[in-house]
Amino acid sequence: MLHEAILPPAAEWLGEFSGWCFVRVSHGFGYAMQGSLVEELVEGCLVVTPHARSLVFRASQIGGLRLHWFRLCPASLAGFFTLYEKHYLEFVALKTNSNPRRFPTAHPSASEFAALVDERSSRSFLEARRRMIAVVIAALESEMAKYQFQQEDHTDAGVRFRRMISSMPASEIQNEPVPELAGRCGCSERHFSRLFRDHFGYSIREK
Repeated sequence: MLHEAILPPAAEWLGEFSGWCFVRVSHGFGYAMQGSLVEELVEGCLVVTPHARSLVFRASQIGGLRLHWFRLCPASLAGFFTLYEKHYLEFVALKTNSNPRRFPTAHPSASEFAALVDERSSRSFLEARRRMIAVVIAALESEMAKYQFQQEDHTDAGVRFRRMISSMPASEIQNEPVPELAGRCGCSERHFSRLFRDHFGYSIREK
């Protein structure tokens, strides 16, 4: 869902939700604050954070602030993201970069969000959701690409495992019996379970 928040001058807003949050400054200017970090917000920019609970938006003292936002819960899109991508969004990104990501007005993600806001009354909900996915991809694609599987010349079980978790939807992997998954990787169940634990930090059966 696309939501709207309107802040009068000097007012603050803290979203009460979980998951990733994508917030666009549709009108006015102000600040995004997280601990000691203060980011100036200008009209049209986009702020993306996996730590929405600790991020405060404040309107300037001389004018109001109009925000549009939606949230992304990777666990709810297990059929869309691969297990590798889902793991990155839920765990890796939280550890490697705790600061909010800020994108200028000209960035493709901000442009996609602008189109989402402009067309919200004339397009279907399906088209709006497509736009939201486009915003997510434009904002996080280059960041996530650094953690994607890279093709190698040799194909041992470890390489086949990484290829599989980089290409199969997370829901498919989670619903597949372990013997079937091990067979895809050309290794024993024990070796597959060891590869999974070494990569994700918990067992396939726990997952």
